[in-house]
Amino acid sequence: MTSPEPVRVVSWDVDGTLYSLGRMVLWLAWQLVASLASLRFWRGVAELRSLARVRRAVDSARAAGGEVSAALLFERRALGEVERRWYGRAIARAGLRPGVRTVLARLEAAGIRQVVLSDYEAGYKLAALGVERSFAACYAGEAHGLVKPAPALFRAVLAAEGVPAAALLHIGDRADRDGAAAAEVGYRFELASGGWVVRVLAATGARG
Repeated sequence: MTSPEPVRVVSWDVDGTLYSLGRMVLWLAWQLVASLASLRFWRGVAELRSLARVRRAVDSARAAGGEVSAALLFERRALGEVERRWYGRAIARAGLRPGVRTVLARLEAAGIRQVVLSDYEAGYKLAALGVERSFAACYAGEAHGLVKPAPALFRAVLAAEGVPAAALLHIGDRADRDGAAAAEVGYRFELASGGWVVRVLAATGARG
């Protein structure tokens, strides 16, 4: 009987996986309410609406297969500074999800390469969470004009990492996005929900 391919690379989703989206949204609301007594409030409402509109458009592209048009990517990038200003502070306040720091440290101690695989450029988010040095590389789907669950995105990461699909374990919070291409591409997937820390450490052999 052939032994299973050992995990050599662990890729992490960011939004909803490294931090709680629910907590981030609460801090976004707090920031908006805090600006209520100033003219910044209405500007903030308009900016958050623009961010939400673009996010909905990306999700529509995701549902259609994951290919994002150049026009939509241009519009998203034009809002980059607005996104960093609002989301960066809220993510910093939300902090890492329970268990993330433990898994990062155990995988590092085990010598397993860790990378980010997100739909969006994640540099400022990692900095807000204080984990930017934990990852050897960051891959953003938007750089390829793709978002999860497009199989081509996962294949591009595998090619860049130079590992077979079975040697990649991807951690994410959405089975319909992070895990949907696993059967077709062949990578492993762990859903970041109940008991996920134990499952990841067992799958990678990084228990100690």
